[in-house]
Formats: sequence, C-alpha cells, structure tokens
Amino acid sequence: MVQDAGNHAALITNRLSRFRAALERNKIIFETLAAFSLSAMAVIVALAQYQTTSKQTKLIALQTQIAEAQALPQFEVAIRQKLNDETGKYDDNYLVVGNHGGAVHEFAAQAAYFLDVSVSVQLRSGKIELPTNGYFTTQEVSSSGTGRLTTIVGNHNNATFLNLVEHAREEAKTRNWDYALVEERILLNLKYRDLLDRMADAEGLAAFRQSETAQRLELSTLNATNLLNAAAKIVDELKFPK
Repeated sequence: MVQDAGNHAALITNRLSRFRAALERNKIIFETLAAFSLSAMAVIVALAQYQTTSKQTKLIALQTQIAEAQALPQFEVAIRQKLNDETGKYDDNYLVVGNHGGAVHEFAAQAAYFLDVSVSVQLRSGKIELPTNGYFTTQEVSSSGTGRLTTIVGNHNNATFLNLVEHAREEAKTRNWDYALVEERILLNLKYRDLLDRMADAEGLAAFRQSETAQRLELSTLNATNLLNAAAKIVDELKFPK
C-alpha cells in the first residue's frame, strides 16, 4: 500500500510537471488571448461611449433646430384694397406686412415699385422695367415684434395705374404699335433681427439697391405719352434689330 501511495504521488507530480510545461509552452498564447480580451473590452467601452456621445450630439442638434424654428418669424405680405366712397371703386392699394412667428426687433421695410411695359412693333416684342416713385406715399410702423408690423399706403395709386393701362393701350394704337401692355411689380426689402439676434438674410438686397440708383419715373406726373416715351429705347431696338 505504501508503494501504491508512492506511485500515486509520483503520478500526480508527473502530471503537474507536464501541466507546468504546457503552460510555459503556451505562455505567449495565453498572454495574447488575455491582451485581446482586454482590447475587445476597451473597444466595446469606447463604442458605447461613442454611441452615447452621438445620441447627445443628435439631441443637441434637434434642440437647436427646435429653438431656431420657434425663433423664426413667419411673415405675411399682402396687397389690400380700400374702397373710395366718392367713386365707388377700389382706388387705393396698400401693402401690409405681418408676423405670425417668432418676434423680431429693429424691423424696417422698404418697397420699390416698377412699371413693366411690354410692347410689340412689327410683330417683334420686348419688355422694359421702369422703376417708379410715388406709388406708396406713407408708412406706418408698429413697435410690436409680432402681428401687423407695417402698413404702406398711397394716394389713389390703383386708380392711377388703371388709368395708365387704359391710355397706354390707346397711345400704342396712335403710334401704330401692335400693342403696349403695362403691368406693375413691387419689390419689398425687410430688415430685422430675430429672437436669436440674427440679421435677416440679405438675399435680393443687391437687386433692391440697384433699383434705388436707377433713373426713376414719378407716378404723380406720369401719363401714357410719357410712359411710352420712356419705353422708346426698347421700341427702337425692335424696329432696328442688331
């Protein structure tokens, strides 16, 4: 029995020796696996942090978009008419600008008026844009940043325009033109700061400034003869094309 116990102890010792030898031989593999496991854990942690940061970034961006949307003004621009009790006609047009969105401050509005004259001579047609003063004569500006911001009015401006349209048609016939068509156009420039203290976009401002520096007609003294005389340049080009 003593011999059996000795043999058993020797067997255990031999197995331990082989196990130690196996560990020594595979030390690099074990260390590599351990390092890989730690690296994988680090990658997982980093990925989780990235996902958290990404969600936070998206949330901040969404909150910013909501704030910008709430601060964004929503302008309503309309031409409205006023009845003249004496003539029974809508002789006056007035322009109204309202804001139904975020409040604005340092608000200012400027309107530029154009008469666009289209003519045809000897079956050749052309168009000229004529900046014109006097369509609007008075402006009221509200101190409120929402609701009705400004009202811009004139003095029988619609009646004057309709009279020009009719007489320009008759004047064109006397000049042996095919026709003369008069249309009106309004360019509105708005300047303001919103709730986030941002200035209004200056898109279109260059065209507005250009209209201010151009030679302008005066609506109060304008008649069909003068209007078509102003369009004579385009008529000459139609008669004598280059």
